[in-house]
Amino acid sequence: MTWESHPLHLLAQLVGGRTPSLDVPEYWGGPIPFVSRRDMVSAEITTSQRTITARAVADTGMDVIPPGSVLVVIRSGVLSQTIPLAVAKVPLAISQDLIAIVPKHNRLDPHFLSFYLQRMTRRILSVYAKGTTVLSLDVTALRQLPI
Repeated sequence: MTWESHPLHLLAQLVGGRTPSLDVPEYWGGPIPFVSRRDMVSAEITTSQRTITARAVADTGMDVIPPGSVLVVIRSGVLSQTIPLAVAKVPLAISQDLIAIVPKHNRLDPHFLSFYLQRMTRRILSVYAKGTTVLSLDVTALRQLPI
């Protein structure tokens, strides 16, 4: 049996995050979970330490990430050893230190993708990580990762 292989970008959209200004109190404390590196401690995300408002989304052009997306930390000191991953179980927003991999047309199971990325951590970090002080994943190159 042979498995088909496709670059990640053909199976999913990669969406970057943003962080609303902390100087605008109207952006914070709303109903939308706002996921940052600190929240990436379990395999599934349903809540977060901080939340934002619909106004924050509208004013900043942030994306609300749909459930079933795989959240990936792309900038952090921990990338020297691991890649924190989680599956979004609710609509949420993400900080600029994360990306969301949003499967297209149900062609990619998010739990399979999360497992696959975990198993490929060493390869991903050796090929796609860069930086000296804080490591970052090269998202443009990651789009080409064969799945």
